[in-house]
Amino acid sequence: GRELRELDEGEGGKLNLRDTKYNRDTQPLVKGCECFACGRHTRAYIHHLLNTREMLAEVLLNSHNHHQYQLFFASIRQAIAKDKFSEFSTAFLCSRQRS
Repeated sequence: GRELRELDEGEGGKLNLRDTKYNRDTQPLVKGCECFACGRHTRAYIHHLLNTREMLAEVLLNSHNHHQYQLFFASIRQAIAKDKFSEFSTAFLCSRQRS
């Protein structure tokens, strides 16, 4: 389904895709993410694009981030509609403190 996916690596859920450990990583940016970048490109390919300073790297990363923001704000709207925003915000803040 269309739900917010979190990165499970790195500090605060961030990946340093310039790091050489990603040069052969065939995973999408985020497992289960349905965005264009995750559906069609690997971490290794984006690693290559970043290290060769190709503009496509920024386009793909921005596309992924935009998709994640859309899912995040959809979750907020859904929580508000169900009158559950307080619970949503508490859970969200707790998940950020663990990162």
